[in-house]
Amino acid sequence: MALASQAALPIGPVPITLQSLAVLVVGAWLGPVWGAGAVLAWLALAAIGLPVLAGGAGNWSAMTGATFGFLLSFPLAAALAGRWRPDWSLWATLRLMLLAHVLILAIGCGWLALMLGANRALAVLWPLLPGGLGKSLTAALLLTFGAKWRASGNRGG
Repeated sequence: MALASQAALPIGPVPITLQSLAVLVVGAWLGPVWGAGAVLAWLALAAIGLPVLAGGAGNWSAMTGATFGFLLSFPLAAALAGRWRPDWSLWATLRLMLLAHVLILAIGCGWLALMLGANRALAVLWPLLPGGLGKSLTAALLLTFGAKWRASGNRGG
């Protein structure tokens, strides 16, 4: 997740990153409890000052600004993604990943609406939608084909 955070495109108060992709894949592979726990551990590292957030940020003030709602949503999204099962179809997996991204965007933009107003939050939301769709599809493909690869016995040995 820390590595995915470093790929950041600053477009306003909330950068576009690969964080949500990593959160969903980690949540799906680890399950709801361990996935959410891994995300909470990553956020704890950020809170104590390690540079694990977008653009190498890492401290309490970096977490409580405009991105707070998105960061708050990540453990919840990981827990939701943790409902995924390796025998699911690509379409079922995609639906779950889209739902998890909707959760992230709703909480994140809800926080922005409180901070900056609804119009500004909507202005931030629009550029995030294509990325959310692309990251949902990427997560679904990684999970579906990763599960098939693993089930086929290709464990790299």
